[in-house]
Amino acid sequence: MCQILILTKNILAEQPIQEKLQHLNHEVYCSQKICHSPESLLQAKNFVNQFDCLIVSETLSQEEYQLMSTILRQQGFETIFRKGDAYFAETESASESNETIWLSMDSSLEELRELLQVKVEGQSKSLKASNYSLTHRLKAIKFTRLEERLLIELGKDAGVCISRNELCKRVWHSEETKSHLAQLSNLIQRIKTKMENAGIQEEILKTYWKRGYQLDERLINYSAA
Repeated sequence: MCQILILTKNILAEQPIQEKLQHLNHEVYCSQKICHSPESLLQAKNFVNQFDCLIVSETLSQEEYQLMSTILRQQGFETIFRKGDAYFAETESASESNETIWLSMDSSLEELRELLQVKVEGQSKSLKASNYSLTHRLKAIKFTRLEERLLIELGKDAGVCISRNELCKRVWHSEETKSHLAQLSNLIQRIKTKMENAGIQEEILKTYWKRGYQLDERLINYSAA
């Protein structure tokens, strides 16, 4: 079963494909608000990332689709289908360097089933393996109690930059002080050093100057247990 998000300008227009997908035992959610503007899509990042794949309706123009798919891919969201007329899809697919995965408006249940199994379930298995590997490597590192607490708090909103003030509240249950800010900087540096010493070369923990810190989104809900 997959969780599928359909972006559309007319929710009623998606009823036929929604029923087919639900017949295949997939959870389907349609949204008109998210595709209202690029800003709406960016604000809904955490919500969108809950889904296994996304379908952009033919009710959106090709220009709107290209803009949205670019934003989504920059955020690491890869499985994006473009629903449209079969002839138009064939014409567009012939263009150079086109990464679009086309989904015909008239797709049968069998076509939908096979396409989703190949494109979504295959990627999901690969992603879960990658996430497990990264989490497993982190758990092998000996962190102090405070370092673990900080990682857990960062993991609650992995993929999102959390301000230094907010992290102070979460870790020490109080407003930021010069002492806590200094400790926070030291904790971050120690965690990064331990990751490097453990052979983790990826930038798992990012620092945003004067803004805060962000843990890799693959570590969402990270737990030390």
